[in-house]
Amino acid sequence: MGYLKTRSRPPSREVEGKPSVSTEVRTEQTQCLIASVIQARREMLSEAAAQAGWETVVCADAQNATAAARRVKFQMAWIDLDHHGRTPSGYRNLCQTLAAMPGMLLAVCGHESDPQEEIWARQLGVWLYLPGVSIDHVDEISLLCEQAQQIANKSKAAY
Repeated sequence: MGYLKTRSRPPSREVEGKPSVSTEVRTEQTQCLIASVIQARREMLSEAAAQAGWETVVCADAQNATAAARRVKFQMAWIDLDHHGRTPSGYRNLCQTLAAMPGMLLAVCGHESDPQEEIWARQLGVWLYLPGVSIDHVDEISLLCEQAQQIANKSKAAY
């Protein structure tokens, strides 16, 4: 069973269970969705985003991530497609769903040696495609999250 973990500047609790059906929640804080089946990568991406001022929602599977995207208006999402050389079930569909959302900065962590995946991701219109991301990249990812924060703030000001 997957789980949903939320994290803000002080970390909050983990929530386990099936995704629920609810209406969209709008907030004034910048919201970031993190989805990876690898726990260490989820934690690294969440830490990097939190360091840059993002409120994060962390999911271990595509089903919970899709449910979260229906409930929360995210400005950014980090989706990890690389699970030991394979793409987890539902993750490509999750990327397609998120890419269709207006105002979404979608970052995809992909397989290091799959140029077809990068072409697919870029055709979706992802903001970033990063092959071969490891847990050692927290500082670099945090810098990218800071840039995304500036973009999201400008986008909010335009509305």
